[in-house]
Amino acid sequence: MNVKCSIVCDFCDALMTSRDMGETVAFSKLSSNEKFSRTIFETENFSVICGIGAFVEGYVLLLPKDHYISMAHLDKELEREFITVHNRLVGILREIYTDVIVFEHGAMEVEEPSLFYGQGGGACVDHAHFHYIPVRGIAGELLSHLKSAFSFRAIEDLSVLGSQAKRQVPYLFLQSDSGEKYIFDAPDIESQYLRRRISELCGVPNKWNWRSYPEVDKMLRTVKRINSLVESR
Repeated sequence: MNVKCSIVCDFCDALMTSRDMGETVAFSKLSSNEKFSRTIFETENFSVICGIGAFVEGYVLLLPKDHYISMAHLDKELEREFITVHNRLVGILREIYTDVIVFEHGAMEVEEPSLFYGQGGGACVDHAHFHYIPVRGIAGELLSHLKSAFSFRAIEDLSVLGSQAKRQVPYLFLQSDSGEKYIFDAPDIESQYLRRRISELCGVPNKWNWRSYPEVDKMLRTVKRINSLVESR
């Protein structure tokens, strides 16, 4: 395992102890009438799992199995697989639900990471992960807000993310429901910044905090619906 952190993170620990990145300590503590795995599918180097705090059904995460602090830090040889899994996942979610917004809080190494700011970029977990939220009609307002608040650049392809790691600037990544992709420089923002903004636009402003609102029922429905489609192919 390519662990680059001094303390093994929850996802890396889950993979080492159970071979399932979804079996984190936080997930094991959730109460449900039905036992289930939140892992949806895997490839050689990536896992797709249902996100805790799924305030919208279909909310999933894409993670590398090795430890990287952001997708901008992925090794170059993982790039093709990353993009393939990303495109497959967007296609699955569009087929089952609706248009999809994709985002990441991209962290960078900082000298003194804090509980509130993590390693920059508003990341709440020190392991790279893309968020996928099937939702329609909010991307325009969200993009307008981000463009007014941060320096940004449009990118054509996910392979460009690596340039942000070279710049060493924490970032927000956003792919709109139409597929437009943007990197926003975000060195100093609050934790779960985009979850806060998106939950507000979805009309559930109090549910941005996945620890307080795990939304287990939505998680279970998400896993069942996506697994049903994946297994049928």
